[in-house]
Amino acid sequence: ATATGGIPPYTYTWTLPNSTTKTGTELKIKYSEDGTKNIKIDAQDSEGNKKEETIKLEIQQYYDLTIEIRNQQNQIIKDALVNIKELNKNEITDSTGKVKFNIPKEEYEIIVNAEGYAIKTEKINLNQTTSLTIKLDIKQTATSSSSNKIQIEKPQNKATITNTNIE
Repeated sequence: ATATGGIPPYTYTWTLPNSTTKTGTELKIKYSEDGTKNIKIDAQDSEGNKKEETIKLEIQQYYDLTIEIRNQQNQIIKDALVNIKELNKNEITDSTGKVKFNIPKEEYEIIVNAEGYAIKTEKINLNQTTSLTIKLDIKQTATSSSSNKIQIEKPQNKATITNTNIE
């Protein structure tokens, strides 16, 4: 905290939500639960002049999410694009096939895209630090077989084709 006006030096008293007090220009505290916390700060100069402010803190827990990308043969896949849809965050896997995010507790849809592999989507409910392995399938390519070849059938003798009808 910093005060102006009055007559220095200043003293600072912080009153926490549980009514405990701390003194000093800085306050370092940890909260383990999400929610709103109101912290009161009193600044007093050397003549006893006071100013009081209340600071409203919105607490939201963040967790590390490490995602490892591998193929079905358990080989790492580097340079895969990992997207967390709800946050619109993208990261590229490193040489170990991993990416790391530090994100708030929530449910997420993770989309993974890598060259030569089918796109994979997984959902996760993040409520603690988590490591996740996602395995990708090789992208299927079209193959030629007799069932998907196009053949042209000739109309019967003396038939004529008009528009799309055979007569």
